[in-house]
Amino acid sequence: MWALTFSAYVFAYRREPERLLERVGEADGLARERGLAFIYEVSVPQSRGLAELLSGRPREAISLLRMGIERWTKNGGNVRVPFAKSALAEAVALEGDPDGALKLIEECLEQIGRPAGQERLWLAEVLRLKGAILLRQGRVEEAEKELRAALACAREQQAKSWELRSATLLATLLAGGGQRAAARDLLAPIHGWFTEGADTRDLIEARVLLEELSREPRPRSAPAAVPAGP
Repeated sequence: MWALTFSAYVFAYRREPERLLERVGEADGLARERGLAFIYEVSVPQSRGLAELLSGRPREAISLLRMGIERWTKNGGNVRVPFAKSALAEAVALEGDPDGALKLIEECLEQIGRPAGQERLWLAEVLRLKGAILLRQGRVEEAEKELRAALACAREQQAKSWELRSATLLATLLAGGGQRAAARDLLAPIHGWFTEGADTRDLIEARVLLEELSREPRPRSAPAAVPAGP
């Protein structure tokens, strides 16, 4: 069951909710059969919450993630909470509460920074999500600062997947501000580092963005296309 639940997180990182749910469902069945409440009361709700978020259902994700986090922390648990809580923050932001989402992100960062914790495995991703939420609020300068911090953290840790994800969002921000060359120069090296996994969502999104950045931008003065008829 531990192998199933921990390996399931690989599919959360890869943003493959169907495969995540497949592993989690198997773990849930075994846990109930063997009477291991921690798995079906904590790990399963957290993992299913991640799957709901990845499937575009943030409202369902919120209830499951809260359940899994609260059941774990009320008994003194804290491992993996920053990852689960940052996913909860993303879901809360998608449901229209960016201030609540940022509060959750700050709780993640506070826990990561505790001397007794230092669970820095997900720090780059937590910082990236903070930048993403700030960007949704239109706080572009603050968002860029957090995304550059996420990028620096990922590079320091040599966490290439987190680096790719942070670089993609930062490149999107730069391109939106007219810095297309800077965006391309930022994203191209990390995208080019990968020699496999081309069908994963993160690499697909990075490749699509690079292709867009390689095309000549439309003149700003060009009129928007008008649909022909109703």
